[in-house]
Amino acid sequence: QVEQLPLQRLQQDKAEIEAQISEFGKIKSALSTLDTAVEKLNDKSAFDAFLANSGDDDVFTATATSEASETNHSINVLSLAQSHRLASGVFASDEAQVGEGSLFISSGTNNFSIDITSDNDSLTGLRDAINTAEDNKSVRASVINVDGGSRLILTALNTGLANSIEISVTDDADGNDTDASGLSSLVYQAVGVQNLTEVDAAQDASLTVDGFAVQSDSNFVSDVIGGVTINLNQVGTAELTVERDIDHALSAMDGIVSAFNTLAGTLDEVRLQGALGSDSMLYGIQDQLRAVFSSVPSTFDTKINQSFTVGFDFSREGTLSFDAEDFKAQVSEDFTDLMNFFTDATHGLGARLTQVLDTYAQVGGIIDSRTDGLQSQSRTVDDRIEALNIRLGSIEERYRQQFSAMDALVGNLNSTGTYLAQQLANLPGATFNSGS
Repeated sequence: QVEQLPLQRLQQDKAEIEAQISEFGKIKSALSTLDTAVEKLNDKSAFDAFLANSGDDDVFTATATSEASETNHSINVLSLAQSHRLASGVFASDEAQVGEGSLFISSGTNNFSIDITSDNDSLTGLRDAINTAEDNKSVRASVINVDGGSRLILTALNTGLANSIEISVTDDADGNDTDASGLSSLVYQAVGVQNLTEVDAAQDASLTVDGFAVQSDSNFVSDVIGGVTINLNQVGTAELTVERDIDHALSAMDGIVSAFNTLAGTLDEVRLQGALGSDSMLYGIQDQLRAVFSSVPSTFDTKINQSFTVGFDFSREGTLSFDAEDFKAQVSEDFTDLMNFFTDATHGLGARLTQVLDTYAQVGGIIDSRTDGLQSQSRTVDDRIEALNIRLGSIEERYRQQFSAMDALVGNLNSTGTYLAQQLANLPGATFNSGS
């Protein structure tokens, strides 16, 4: 047992080192979580966001980007943009032959051609040939079976007058490229032959913004109000309001509060119960982070002198909190100054918190250095334990050999005693008391 005491002490040292490494891991994880939350403070998009609202979503909806500005406008939707749709004459069935030749189709800036032969000159054959044409980016074909027969329907994929469909034919098998029979029955020109029926006319959207006329080939109007896209839904009038969207910023603040308090709880737990005990680094982390919240560099050109002004505060127990109303008050007073207070690349709250966090948590930082040192100690202890185990093994083997030798000697002595007792018992007149 005495020989085992050094081994037991080394095993205790090993366990303590491993516990310290584990606790450094917990601290680094909590620091990394806070660092991730702080990253949002370094991104102006969390602050420079806008929300577009419609007074009537049935008339239009709207979205805004960071390029928008706070504003409001009256939107009067007069008509919606519409896709061009054409229908062929009626055929006996969807397998009825139309005619052979070459089709040339255009819509907007997209043009493509199709060769029609006896293999694909039915309505379904034409439909499939149009839809699978490699250069077709603008028209979709379908076949409908209605009372009286079947019709080929052609629909422009894009709305607006500029995307009207035009169709011409060459090499019609009947020798006439414009008549209403054979493949030329599908000819349609804006000005000229129109052998197809116009089901829906191509149409631009028409609207007014604050009384000024706007035409758009799409119901998604994005080039009228900077940073705002209006999605037109129906004819009508509604008010468009664009305002700052601070929800992203408030969410970022809540994330920082949650991550900071988790870190503070981890540090308290380690100080009170952990193997690191009262390691000065545990106090240094929290003190340095609190100092960032409590002060602003004198070289930073801002009206905000501390983070408490914008809603952050610490309780007596060291818990961080955030008051959204204080933040909103600063938004109304000077939003640009507020955004710079958080996002300035050098002096902003995010940048200064990141600097502290990186000192401890980045690769090669203080925690990595401390952990590397402990791992080195752990390897040293492992080597000592291995050497001691070898030594104890040798001692145990020596004791085993000595015991075996003593056991053999005792056995020999017992055998000799038994022999002598037998010999004495055989002597004439001798008496032998085996118990004496």
